Amino acid sequence: MGRRGPHERLPHAYHSTGPRTQPGERGTKSFDEEAIAKILCGRLDMNTSTRIHWARALIGGFLAEASVFAIVIPVFMIWGQHALLYAAPSASLVMCFLFALWVGRRLESGFVSHGMLVGVAATFLYVGLTLARPEPFAYLVAHGLKILGGAGGGAFAGWRRAATTATGRPAY
Repeated sequence: MGRRGPHERLPHAYHSTGPRTQPGERGTKSFDEEAIAKILCGRLDMNTSTRIHWARALIGGFLAEASVFAIVIPVFMIWGQHALLYAAPSASLVMCFLFALWVGRRLESGFVSHGMLVGVAATFLYVGLTLARPEPFAYLVAHGLKILGGAGGGAFAGWRRAATTATGRPAY
């Protein structure tokens, strides 16, 4: 028994309404029936605008974490260890917000998820650098703020994209 095509496995309601005249010809299926057939057979193609831009999100996370270090190290050198408990969470929030905004510049959709990926990448980078050692509670809060800052930056990028496409002018 040879392999059947997807249209032969579908219930009668999803078959084309007319006979195929040539091999490979589509027949008289309407678009809705074709879309339903693709969904039922698992052949629905993913829209390219909703794909995840992994490289851009990971680069954004790396740059966000590097900029947090660039802010926190001078704070440590000037004011000492105690100041890090305040500087690290706020720097984590702001830098992940800014780099999620950068990642979202060229996106068409999925702004918040890309922003959260920036925060998650920055968090994993820090946990990897510290070899997952125990940290003060303020640093754990900073990891949560990285993800929230990234989500906020992604949401803001999405709002800017929507405002730009609605008015034709850049929204600030």
